[in-house]
Amino acid sequence: MDTSIFETAPTAKYDTILQLIMLWQEFEQLNSSSARLEDFSEWMHGRLRAEKHHQTERSEPIPHRAGEIQRTGAFPADGTLSHVRTDTDGTISILIGRMWRYSKMYLKKAFEGQAISSIDEFALLAAIMQHEQAGEAPTKSEVYISTLTEVTTGSEIMRRLEKAGLVEEYTDTKDKRMKRVKLTANGTRAFFQAAQQMGAASKIVAGTLTDNQKLDLITLLTLLDTFHSKMYIEHRTESFSEIGSLAAEERKKPIIPQTVFRNAQDDIS
Repeated sequence: MDTSIFETAPTAKYDTILQLIMLWQEFEQLNSSSARLEDFSEWMHGRLRAEKHHQTERSEPIPHRAGEIQRTGAFPADGTLSHVRTDTDGTISILIGRMWRYSKMYLKKAFEGQAISSIDEFALLAAIMQHEQAGEAPTKSEVYISTLTEVTTGSEIMRRLEKAGLVEEYTDTKDKRMKRVKLTANGTRAFFQAAQQMGAASKIVAGTLTDNQKLDLITLLTLLDTFHSKMYIEHRTESFSEIGSLAAEERKKPIIPQTVFRNAQDDIS
């Protein structure tokens, strides 16, 4: 929101009202037509509390130069990244990478003693399960593409799953040249057992986020996933410079307002 119209206000008498209006506009942009006053109250409380917490933790002001973020306060004060300065895009990449490492650690512990030993194995089984529930019989290539897995890596994981008796390959009834895969009875059982552990680990990954914060995060990550899914499916074989040019073109397109997934409220507890 452009606040320049308020800069000429004769006094600070209405600063609180103006701040409230600006917060409501930010909340409404995230929630579109589903914005409700009771949800706004909870969201605003969390937003202001997080902002206050952030302000008390950083030792010096964050630079106001466009696109630059100071590392202090953005990461734990363990010294590992205290010397790094990066722009907002770089910070997003770093934080997503760190979240993946945290998640992988929790999931590795969650899968201890299970027939499925890694998130990569779980992802392949989940993809096969999803195809089967849709009445489809996937090929190995389809499984690799849907899980964003390189063919060489996917083939190695698939061999482990077949050796463990969780997946079996069979010849397509219509095209004898085509091989398809399906879960065995043991594979289905192992998948659902691992899914329970996956759910428990996911609650740890979500940390202390409130329900509304979770929904807001889902909205933002879905926007990113939509963008990267298209890039992956349509352009993954192109060069880095070509992908960069395509990404730049996508950023020029008008942004379509997104709504927070309120219908997912029951799934978050």
